[in-house]
Amino acid sequence: MTTLLSAAANGNGTSKEYRRTNDSGAWLLARGTWNSATAKLQYNFDGTNWVDVTDASFTADGMVRVFLPNGNVRGVVSGGGGSESINMELLK
Repeated sequence: MTTLLSAAANGNGTSKEYRRTNDSGAWLLARGTWNSATAKLQYNFDGTNWVDVTDASFTADGMVRVFLPNGNVRGVVSGGGGSESINMELLK
């Protein structure tokens, strides 16, 4: 398990290296107190630019299967009212 985000406010999680271990992907879990916030997974493909991973965005507790190449990932929280408390984890 890799914790991508443990946020009590809007912002970006710490960049984490993602290394694919098999072709079955990984589970992305988001949970917490949302307060109108959105949490999403971003992928870094070139060392500079971050892109949103399609279908890896949450406004409530949930899980989704993601298939990513080797690279860096991070969680991002936006739009919250200031009392959100969200955790995002990548389970391989």
